[in-house]
Amino acid sequence: MILRRLYRWASANPFLSLALLWLIIVVSFAANGLLPAYKEATQLRFECSWGSEFYVEPALVGAVIGIAVALCSVPALAIVGAVRSGRLLKGWAITLLATFSIVSAIVPPSLLDWAAYATRVGPSTKGIHLFFGEHGLALAYAPPYILRLVVFLSAIFLLFIIFMPVRKPRVQT
Repeated sequence: MILRRLYRWASANPFLSLALLWLIIVVSFAANGLLPAYKEATQLRFECSWGSEFYVEPALVGAVIGIAVALCSVPALAIVGAVRSGRLLKGWAITLLATFSIVSAIVPPSLLDWAAYATRVGPSTKGIHLFFGEHGLALAYAPPYILRLVVFLSAIFLLFIIFMPVRKPRVQT
């Protein structure tokens, strides 16, 4: 019942459905980072609260990867829809796809760097200090992983755009 109403609500406004898709992608990637950390903590019998860096770091890395995937795929879906309906030329679509791909490859890794810089160890050692120790490897491994995902997704959407038949706009007489 609730899903049916949500589907009707989202299908009535395409922007809301794309925003909902973006949110679902980011939350699912964040959960993908959080749940293995929780499983590892319970197997090792760690006594750490949900606000500790043991849970925050993997969830943040997963969310940042999800942001990269969402920043690349959600606008690309809108671009493909516009090309298919004939509202956007293929040349402009390829330019927009390249622009969103570059943005989605640059912005999310910088979010990880900003999070690590904002929570660095200062004069006081109190608080959460993200990405120190072995979790700091995420700052080295996440950007190439994000770049590979963005290149892969962009190549798939580029092939969709190139080989897609375009509808001719109807001329009203």
